[in-house]
Amino acid sequence: MGKGTKTSKPRGQDATAGDSAAFGAPVGDTPSQDWTEVLADQAMEALWLEGLSPDEEKKQEKAVVDGLKGIAPKDELEGMMAVQLVAAHNASLAAYRRAIEVERSFNMWREAMTQANSLSRTFSTLLDALHRYRGKSQQKITVEHVHRQLDMPGHAHTGGRVSRMILAQDLTQEGVLRDSEEQPHAR
Repeated sequence: MGKGTKTSKPRGQDATAGDSAAFGAPVGDTPSQDWTEVLADQAMEALWLEGLSPDEEKKQEKAVVDGLKGIAPKDELEGMMAVQLVAAHNASLAAYRRAIEVERSFNMWREAMTQANSLSRTFSTLLDALHRYRGKSQQKITVEHVHRQLDMPGHAHTGGRVSRMILAQDLTQEGVLRDSEEQPHAR
């Protein structure tokens, strides 16, 4: 579309009108309000609404707004990731729908499944990126070469097994490990 060209019916107009906080509270200064509305419109434009009734269109648009609210981006970058998450989700489901249509040939089915798989991986990558950005990514703790002096009179040397068991119990009591049985290497 050329500059200044408008679509006959801007998608999301009904869903975002009066709902300027589609992502929660606007962030930052005054540009954030415009930014929020642009992102909400971009999310609406990613919807495939062809063949839907006006009621079904409104339902889809409301679902997008609700999805964006659920992701609850805190700043502009999270807003962009949220819109991409919604778009990747909708596109992957559309590809899955194309794959299950009965009249498709095997090659068309395979192509739709390849697209759906790629879009699903894109969604997963975006979600991981959002979690890393928010600081919620999984953290792995590895303990190596733990040496602990045990004062146990009357006990023979156990080759370090007791020290590993006691360490696992200590970590469990401190809330670091849930159960030493879940950690077979901690026995």
